[in-house]
Amino acid sequence: MKRIVLIGLSLVAVVAAGSGGYLAGVWGLSAPDLRSLFGAEPTLAATERAGSGAVIYYQDPDRKPFYSATPRQTDDGRAFRAVRASEDVSFDDKPPATAEATAPGSSRRILYYRNPMGLPDTSPTPKKDSMGMDYIPVYEGEDDDGSVVKVSPGKLQRTGVRSEVVERRAVGRLVRVPGTVQLDERRISVVATRSEAFVNEVANVTTGDHVAKGQVLLRLYSPDIAAAGAQFLTDLSIGGRDGAVGGARQRLENLGLSSRVIADIERTRKVPLSVTWHAPRDGIVLERNVVDGMKAAPGEVLFRIADIS
Repeated sequence: MKRIVLIGLSLVAVVAAGSGGYLAGVWGLSAPDLRSLFGAEPTLAATERAGSGAVIYYQDPDRKPFYSATPRQTDDGRAFRAVRASEDVSFDDKPPATAEATAPGSSRRILYYRNPMGLPDTSPTPKKDSMGMDYIPVYEGEDDDGSVVKVSPGKLQRTGVRSEVVERRAVGRLVRVPGTVQLDERRISVVATRSEAFVNEVANVTTGDHVAKGQVLLRLYSPDIAAAGAQFLTDLSIGGRDGAVGGARQRLENLGLSSRVIADIERTRKVPLSVTWHAPRDGIVLERNVVDGMKAAPGEVLFRIADIS
């Protein structure tokens, strides 16, 4: 029996579809006209609540972005829907609701809504900020002057915050930063010859060693120093005038000989084959550019010593 009923319903549906196609072909009816004919298209009152006020403009019946200031029809013959004043988008400020609303399910009243990012901006009604975040309601009894910071116990535990009794004490912290150590140029001395010389022997000092003022650094032979020393002894032996002796002494000093070496020449009345060079100050050897047997040119840096005290 059920099978016979199903077959009958199927035949009825086929006949209805065929009749609709026949009528559309004979009478020239469109699909919307057929829906109206068979009562399949609901009226505006059935689908949406009718607006109130004057007609502002007319819109496509399918709510497509097609508008008209006067009544018109679509290409398939349907009329544009009238949009009344109550249905139009309004940009007027709505009257603010009372700020003393009651929170759902709570007896506390909401005084206002504050900015979720802590900015000094409040609203009497719910709203969102520029990033789409909801404003936070402030209930009665929660408002304060902003001098109190409230953090939930859960956040305190997650962030590892510890509380202590307030007391006065010094707070120290180790800070490691990169830096550059630069020597004081006023405490740097250079050991160099003022004439061509040949190094006979270098003392057992090298870069990084600490030397004292007057400590022996090297022994060298210089033809210019030997000639000036011989002239100095000649002036002394013939009993020359003080001016002549003084001139020979000055030449030795100009060649870089220390007063100690000149005094030894005057005392022994001999010009040594090699002259001793001493450290001009206490300090650290920064450079050693001399080895045994090398030839040193005038002005060539043999040692560089710096006082870092």
